[in-house]
Amino acid sequence: MDSVTRFGGLSNLPDEQVRYFTENRVYALQIESTSSCLQECIYCYAGARPQTNGILTSTKIIEIIDDAKALGVKEIDWLGGDPLRRNDWKHLMEHARNQGLVNNLWTSGTLLADRETCRKVVELTEDGFVSVHLDSINSKTFGLLHRGDAEKFIKKILNGVENLFGLGKSEDNILNCITYTKLQKPEDVKKTIAWFWKNKGIRSCVVSFKPAGFGNKMPELKPSLEDIKNVFEYRDALNYQDSPYKLGSQDVNKFYCGTMFCITFDGNVTPCSVIREGITSVHQKRLREIISEHLDDLIFTRMHRPENLPAGCSDCDNNQVCWGCRANAWYYASDLEAADPTCWLNVNLK
Repeated sequence: MDSVTRFGGLSNLPDEQVRYFTENRVYALQIESTSSCLQECIYCYAGARPQTNGILTSTKIIEIIDDAKALGVKEIDWLGGDPLRRNDWKHLMEHARNQGLVNNLWTSGTLLADRETCRKVVELTEDGFVSVHLDSINSKTFGLLHRGDAEKFIKKILNGVENLFGLGKSEDNILNCITYTKLQKPEDVKKTIAWFWKNKGIRSCVVSFKPAGFGNKMPELKPSLEDIKNVFEYRDALNYQDSPYKLGSQDVNKFYCGTMFCITFDGNVTPCSVIREGITSVHQKRLREIISEHLDDLIFTRMHRPENLPAGCSDCDNNQVCWGCRANAWYYASDLEAADPTCWLNVNLK
């Protein structure tokens, strides 16, 4: 199997994920359980801070999980903020596991430095992945992007990674997530990607800056097209060494994006966690109703057929695995189905 399909979809069952894509079904559901996070990224697309400004109730999350199970969803991606900031995170993930769902965790990584917390995370994410968030291995660069003590944050995140390894988590099921902004020089991002790959065997999930949340007031943080090309081609060269395909300026393949949608901490239902404008709300309708009424918009079913992709994508050699970043299309072209304006591979945009 091609490594972009295997690793770019973030699933341990990539064939099953591709089948769901072909059948226009929801394979994974992202749940933002809280807006609380200790890392305080200055660009945070969700507007997260240490204090809790938004949270889905346990009752509502349990209801969502039960509906997801009944609808054949296979995996839950826990997002925030930082999901580990909730007092009941173990209870919620245990419920998902007991329903036969795989838990994936997107965390800042700082709380994994506590070995007992990490032990429970490893247990509850069996067959799933854990993503930490370290934008730069360089404390000076990290300090430009986050409030607080940069060296302390980096140390905690790296201690958390060591705990994951020590407790049996495979390197294939650990990621480092990097948000790439103009404040990071391309060489800094490449060094961080290389450090995790060469020292830990961990792939990096690179997200290009989006003007959402706190970033809405900092559009100048968008990197240039040349720098995006520089960073993302380097990521592909390490992450997907045996692949003839490229993913362009998105962080996952189309099989992930086309079989997943997000429920934000305020209940909005949106095709992507970075796209903050919801289609509807779980406070108004049950998940089963939402999928019945809005599935096509949430997983971009029209775009599942390559001939329906936008100009430049429909005849791109990479469209077997890639369709550009839909959030980039939303923020920079005001159209969810437009060509990704940050993709250097699109001949129509050159």
